Amino acid sequence: DAAQKKLERALQIQPDSFEANYNLGLVGLQVNNLDLVEEQFEHMRSVMMVPHSVQHSHVYFQLAKLQEKLHTNSLTGSSFRQTVTPAALQSYLQVLGISAADTDSRLFDKVGSIYEQIQDHQEANQYYNEAYRINPSDINTASSIGSYYIKLQATEKAIYYYERAVLANPNDPNLMLRVASCFRNSYLPPKQ
Repeated sequence: DAAQKKLERALQIQPDSFEANYNLGLVGLQVNNLDLVEEQFEHMRSVMMVPHSVQHSHVYFQLAKLQEKLHTNSLTGSSFRQTVTPAALQSYLQVLGISAADTDSRLFDKVGSIYEQIQDHQEANQYYNEAYRINPSDINTASSIGSYYIKLQATEKAIYYYERAVLANPNDPNLMLRVASCFRNSYLPPKQ
């Protein structure tokens, strides 16, 4: 509450302050005041932002998180549990478009998982592969790519990614079982 009051006071003095607007949006996220968050980040996106700046990508990232949260809250109590909206996907894609050079693998992985949720497995695999290229030691990403190749019945390619995941975490029995299953499906019983 104190931070919110101080930031609101700062905006009375300097209404176009990026930091005050952005931080007030983050405070709104923290206290789950989604109306405040939406107001701040939409204002920043539409009025104040210089296109393609690094700060701009942060605003789009926060808008994507907000859109996911708003959608999840609207589905509470519903049997349908989709956790993504097209607007959230668009915001994440804009973040990638603005800051692809300095993006970490988690954002590519996030976009891949969104495409996975909407059943676009080919697009999901493209983003998972980019995440894997940036961070080949991410077990979840390697496992997701392996699962994609299993769906395509390309077990040789799946083995490659599952084996990489096993190298990163040799004590995970699920990964070892996936590798063994691939060998079984490839008719390589000795390796199985």
